[in-house]
Amino acid sequence: MVRDASPRGAEVVFLESDMHPAITGAQNHLYSEYAKTGQPLTWEAIQRIETQALVEAKASPGAAAATVKKAIESLKVAGVAPMKTPWGGKTNVKSRN
Repeated sequence: MVRDASPRGAEVVFLESDMHPAITGAQNHLYSEYAKTGQPLTWEAIQRIETQALVEAKASPGAAAATVKKAIESLKVAGVAPMKTPWGGKTNVKSRN
């Protein structure tokens, strides 16, 4: 992992290729556990899960939180909304039938 400062001064995580399996494994576990709750996916849940996945892959907690916050802000600006919990979750979109 390489850390750098963003223009706003917050640390962000630049991932090394060997971190990918650890991040994906943590995401799989954390999203699967969240899906078992039956709760709809929210930005707050995504932020908590993605931050924890980065921390489990050895990112510093501060850099992980800043990275996830920045990513979610970008997704919101682009009009993206949480729709489905990966790895066993249900969709947040109601059927039109």
